[in-house]
Amino acid sequence: SELIEFIRESGMDFSLGGGFYPEVHQEADSPEQDFESLKVKARAGADFLTSQLFFKNDVYFDYQKRCDAAGLQTPLVPGLMPITSYKQISRLTTMAGCEIPEDLIQELEACGEDKEKVRDASLSFSVAQCRELIDSGAPGIHFYTLNQSSITMEILQSLQNGT
Repeated sequence: SELIEFIRESGMDFSLGGGFYPEVHQEADSPEQDFESLKVKARAGADFLTSQLFFKNDVYFDYQKRCDAAGLQTPLVPGLMPITSYKQISRLTTMAGCEIPEDLIQELEACGEDKEKVRDASLSFSVAQCRELIDSGAPGIHFYTLNQSSITMEILQSLQNGT
């Protein structure tokens, strides 16, 4: 928020974004304190806010409702990460403090070490997740690719083709 304020006061013409944690930042004392941090960023002049990765769309929708109720109009861009490795995503979700839906966990575990099956399961889940977010009014989607852009391109092609 301080950097956003500094840039706004300097008169430089930048589009400024900030981050938010729909499932609460791990270092926040409480969900309320975490939400207060978001409000400070929004009021400092952020043009948009991008979420930490999440896999449960209800978390994003609930957060959007909280922002609406607080009168915040800064667009909330959902941040999504296609799964390319179950081991990797397990570590990342622990670090990020987010949950994977139980049915997706079971599907990924059933894939075992078969990378193609994991990719297919991730592709199917990610396309459905994106569609629901877009159809519900999300202003766009940010993909965390971790240098694995090919699955993101497949997601975009599926969304574009309606498949």
